[in-house]
Amino acid sequence: MEESTGEPGSERPELKLEGRTWELPSDTKVQKQVRDELERRLVDAGWAENDITNILLGADEAVANAIVHGNLGIGGEQTYADHAAFREAVGAAMKTELGKRQAHLTVDIETDLVRLSVADEGAGFDIEKLPDPRDEDMLLQQGGRGVFLMRSAFDIVGYNKAGNTVWLEKRREPTT
Repeated sequence: MEESTGEPGSERPELKLEGRTWELPSDTKVQKQVRDELERRLVDAGWAENDITNILLGADEAVANAIVHGNLGIGGEQTYADHAAFREAVGAAMKTELGKRQAHLTVDIETDLVRLSVADEGAGFDIEKLPDPRDEDMLLQQGGRGVFLMRSAFDIVGYNKAGNTVWLEKRREPTT
């Protein structure tokens, strides 16, 4: 979920997405660059288009959650209000000390296994307290589906005790 944040017309931050660990500023505009580099690496490793789509979806949600909820401290209830208010809250938070925080993405892509780890510098959250996006009162909400989507896209999704690091793992299905 790439949001337009910051000042109108502002450029995406320049990233150096080299090696296995990437330091990401708390700016949702980095998501396209992250997606593009992940996609390039997945294609180079021979992953199928359907798998790539799912991996990118889950990774995008993990990075968005780390930046918006973890680093910028935008609570879930704020993302459910209306889209304009959400974007305004993200833009305002980016201009505070919270905007100086970074997300840390570790990438391990092999021909039959993808492992990603996304950590933020926030206080974390309790995964058990997240509402189920399939509940009737959640169906029409604008947000609240990120963890659900990650669980749908990856074989393993786990969190550290603090709730500020998520691990994602996807194995390639054997071909018959």
